[in-house]
Amino acid sequence: MTLGHRNKIRRALMRINILPKGLASTDSQLNNSDDSLYMNSRASVSQAATLSHSNPDLTTLCGYEDARPDCPEHVLKIYKSDQTSKFLLVHKETTAREVVMLALHEFSISDPSSNYSLCEVSVGHGNMIKQRRLPEQLGGLAERIPLAARYYLKNNMSTEQLVPDDMAPELQKENQQHILQLKSVEVAAQLTLHDFSIFRQVEPTEYVDDLYALDSAYGYPKLAEFSKTVNREMFWVITEICSEPNILRRMKVIKHFIKISRHCKESRNFNSMFAIVSGLGHGSVSRLRATWDKLPGKYQKLFDDLQEIMDPSRNMSKYRNLINSEHIQPPIIPFFPIVKKDLTFIHLGNDSKVDGLINFEKLRMIAKEVRQINNMCSAPYDLCAMFEHAGCTAPNLTALAVMNSWAGTASVAHRS
Repeated sequence: MTLGHRNKIRRALMRINILPKGLASTDSQLNNSDDSLYMNSRASVSQAATLSHSNPDLTTLCGYEDARPDCPEHVLKIYKSDQTSKFLLVHKETTAREVVMLALHEFSISDPSSNYSLCEVSVGHGNMIKQRRLPEQLGGLAERIPLAARYYLKNNMSTEQLVPDDMAPELQKENQQHILQLKSVEVAAQLTLHDFSIFRQVEPTEYVDDLYALDSAYGYPKLAEFSKTVNREMFWVITEICSEPNILRRMKVIKHFIKISRHCKESRNFNSMFAIVSGLGHGSVSRLRATWDKLPGKYQKLFDDLQEIMDPSRNMSKYRNLINSEHIQPPIIPFFPIVKKDLTFIHLGNDSKVDGLINFEKLRMIAKEVRQINNMCSAPYDLCAMFEHAGCTAPNLTALAVMNSWAGTASVAHRS
C-alpha cells in the first residue's frame, strides 16, 4: 500500500471519529504496519458500535472503587485478667496475633508476644463461663464476637482464671439489650449501611439473570439476599412491638420505630423506610388501638406523612417523584419491590422478538433501567454526614475523642 493510500485511509477514519484528530502523522507513525492500522481501526469500530449515548459502558457508571478511608473501621475492647481494658482501632482484616501485639503495647507489657494469646470468654446457659483460644490468623474479630462475650489477653504461662464465676451475671446482662436503649439515628444508620453493603454488590447481570430466569454460572446471589431484607426488617418491627407486654412501653417502641423510619428516609434508605412503615401498618400492629391512642399526635402525623409516600395510586407517583427529584442524589437504596415490578413490567409488556427479529428496543429499556438502579450506588455513604444531617454527633467520633483522651491509643495500618 502506498503512502498516499495510507494518508487517505487515515483522513477518512479521522472524519468519522474512529481515529483521534490529534494523531500526529509523523514518518514513524506512517511506517506502522498495515496490520496494526487494521487492528486499531477494528477495535475502535467495535467499541463505537457497542457503546452509544443510549448504551454507555456500565463499568463507568456503576463501578467505583471502595472509598474506605485509611483509618480503621472497627473498635475492639480488650480485657486483662484483672478486668482492666483498652480500646484498639482495627481493620476487618486484622488478625488475632496483631491484636495481641497491639494489646501488649497498650498495656505496656514488655514480655514476648509468643507468651500471649487472644481468648474469647462467653457466658452460656446457667451462667456457665466458656473460654476459647482464638487462632492467630483469625480475622473479622469485631463481627465474630457474640453479645455476652469479651476478648481477653491471656498469658499462656499462667493458669489464672480470666473471669471469676461471680462476674457471669454481669456478662449475661450485656446480652440483654432492648430496642429503646438504642438511639434511633444509630439504628437507622446501621440499617442503611447493612442494606447498602448488599445493594452495592449486586452485579448488573444479576437483574437480567433473575428477570429471564437464566441458569448462569454466577446467578444472582446478592440480588436474592437484598430482596430478603424487606420482609426481614418488616417482621423484625412486628416482633419487637408485639413482644412488649406493657402498653406504655409498646407505645414507646412504636414511636421509636417511627423515628427510625424518618431517619432512614433522610438517609435515602427507602428500602428500610418502607419495611418499617409496612411493619407498623401490619394487621397485628395496627389492631392495637389502645396503644396507638397513647401515641402523641406529633408522631401520628409523622407516620401519616411516611405512609403517604407509600401511596400506591398512580403507580407510586409520590415515591417516584421523590427519588427522581434533584435534591435526592446517590447514594440511594431503592424500595426493592418497585425495582422488581418495573423490570417485570418491561419484560412481560414487550415481546422479546418481533416478526422473528430480536426486539432491541426492549433490551435498551431493560439496560436503561438497570443503569438507573446501579447509578443509585455510584457513591458511598458518609457516616459522619448522616449523623450531622440528623443533628447528632457521630458515635464513632465521640468514641474516638474519648479514646484519644487516653494515652497511647493504637491502630493497625490498613493492609492492601
